[in-house]
Amino acid sequence: MAALDIERCELECEINNFGHRTYLNGRDRLIVRRGQPFTITLHLRSGQFQPGMTTFSFVAETGPSLCESAGTKAEFSLSGAVDLNQWSAAVSCHSGNTVSLSICSPPDARIGRYSLTMTQGGSTRLGDFILLFNPWCPGVFEPGILDACLQLLDMNPKYLSNSDQDCSKRNDPIYVSRVVSAMINCNDDKGVLAGNWGDCSDGVSPMSWNGSVEILRNWCGLACQPARVFCCGTISVKAIKEGELTFKYDAPFVFAEVNADVVYWVKHKDGSQKKMSYCDEVGQHISTKSVGKDTREDITHLYKYPEGSEEERHVFEKANHQNMLLKPKPAPGLGIKIKVTEGMKKGCDFNVYAVVTNNTPKPKECHLTFCARATRYNSTVGEECGMKDLGMQIPPNEGKQIPLRLNYSKYCEAIKEDNLIKLVALLINNETIDSVLAVRDIYLENPEIKIKILGEPKQNRKLAAEITLKNPLSEPLHGCLFCVEGGNLTDGKAIQEPIASVSPGQEAKVKVYFTPKQSGLRKLVVDFNSNKLRDVKGYRNIIIGK
Repeated sequence: MAALDIERCELECEINNFGHRTYLNGRDRLIVRRGQPFTITLHLRSGQFQPGMTTFSFVAETGPSLCESAGTKAEFSLSGAVDLNQWSAAVSCHSGNTVSLSICSPPDARIGRYSLTMTQGGSTRLGDFILLFNPWCPGVFEPGILDACLQLLDMNPKYLSNSDQDCSKRNDPIYVSRVVSAMINCNDDKGVLAGNWGDCSDGVSPMSWNGSVEILRNWCGLACQPARVFCCGTISVKAIKEGELTFKYDAPFVFAEVNADVVYWVKHKDGSQKKMSYCDEVGQHISTKSVGKDTREDITHLYKYPEGSEEERHVFEKANHQNMLLKPKPAPGLGIKIKVTEGMKKGCDFNVYAVVTNNTPKPKECHLTFCARATRYNSTVGEECGMKDLGMQIPPNEGKQIPLRLNYSKYCEAIKEDNLIKLVALLINNETIDSVLAVRDIYLENPEIKIKILGEPKQNRKLAAEITLKNPLSEPLHGCLFCVEGGNLTDGKAIQEPIASVSPGQEAKVKVYFTPKQSGLRKLVVDFNSNKLRDVKGYRNIIIGK
């Protein structure tokens, strides 16, 4: 039989991308998921396809060096039906001068950019496509981010040192995850992110980012060269919960992250120091974002058994952390904890409390130091914004509640954009000089940003949103700026709306306009900054109709 005279190949990008849940990445190129068939259409200049007589084969290739044994090159022939377990192709329908083909990749194929060629005596290049892992999440597609992720893979040190070996391993989600974690985590300004646990004046504060989109775009706009990057994981969550530290990867490190001790040192006036440990402070609230909504989901129980339970003791024995498990129960004596109230909002005055107890049959003469200091997300402390220092007698088997007033007039200049205050209460027994310590970080809530959608959200139709924020402070806000962005809502750009000033108790109000490019669930993100209120965020999910 004569070879088919192919005029052109239609990759059916819109239909395939919709079926493979990738259409939010665009419809101008083919983006498919492994293990799921996709359709292409051949348009012939002349002749017709004849079942059982017309034969041809295909070659799918990825990476700079092509090798069948490495999984970066696949040759497969036309068959009667597609095989979901391997590279395969079959004719789905044919009529006149068109032939529709169904092509499938195996579920363990290497991910990345592919070229597809048809061979029938000679070779005909049919086009290029991108093959992704199968798992997906709606509403996370932004212009340019897919290319940034693929570029990130091609800039990683393993690829630069041995591209063949790196590409051959891209069928393994664990390997790819470790490459990504290594590329995200770097110590050099040539990488994606440089970790800084102190002053961020030479870069961008972590509190200023609304998400990873702008971070990856900035990285792509720079040199895009890898640094000494450090990778962590992946590790089975169940292995961490059960104390199985011999499993790959980095089990001891991750176990320590969720079960570590915090150590404090008390320095006395005579220069002597006393070590005080906190064993139940780390890993108490392990969180993730809930699926489909902007709320916190507590997943602590997936990583560890309840504090003090028999299961927890068994795990710690297995993990050789007997210092925490076998610690004796606290002897009767002095106790202290910090109590807070609801409604600790920035701009308000409020009380926090040191609750001291005497669990002995004798009265105790004590000295309490109760201090509030501004702190950062990295636990560095700043200016003092509240202090109480007093002596007291605590009756036998009784307790006292000591208030500390935190006034906005004092803490407003001390706290940073983190809105965090560290409370420290130290109780010293005057007779024995023994001491007990309580530490607690509190977060001051920012005012709510209200987002009202005006009109019915429709694809490719201009839409307005009214955004308001009430000034909760007793002083004016100056240099106010609303920054609005959203996936497939604002064309990948931030809409900025400045306001000169807002009086106390008054609302900052703006109206923004944008045109949604895609239907479906979208998130609008608003960031507000001024001289006194920094990095206030608001979110609104919008369902865009067709």
